[in-house]
Amino acid sequence: WDEAECGHHYARAMASWTSFVALSGFQYDGAEASVVAVPRVPYKKFNCFWATATGWGTFSYHPVGGSGTRFAIRVLTGTLSCRSCEISGSGSSATVRSNGNTYSHKMERQGEHVILKFNKEILLSEGNQFQIELKA
Repeated sequence: WDEAECGHHYARAMASWTSFVALSGFQYDGAEASVVAVPRVPYKKFNCFWATATGWGTFSYHPVGGSGTRFAIRVLTGTLSCRSCEISGSGSSATVRSNGNTYSHKMERQGEHVILKFNKEILLSEGNQFQIELKA
């Protein structure tokens, strides 16, 4: 199980992880506190694992009503700081909630993606989540 030319790590197992990360569409920029969660596979409902240097958890997409979308990101261990979030979905308005609080934001559309820029940073700790509900 040791490959000296790969720094004494089993490189094939590590290389296969990149397929998972690529298909999930999850990216995080810690300096900008920017979350991108745009799956690269077709879905009606989607649940996936994410990981950063400061924590890990899950994110999900679920249809709401006729043409709405609910996106949720949950921290299972560690923390996640978020100033902006790019997700897929349609809608002309969005509501952002976390632990009983509603967050104000600016919303931009880029094709089939929505980018939400929060007026204040959302810091999620272990057991916390936030939800974005897009409405048509």
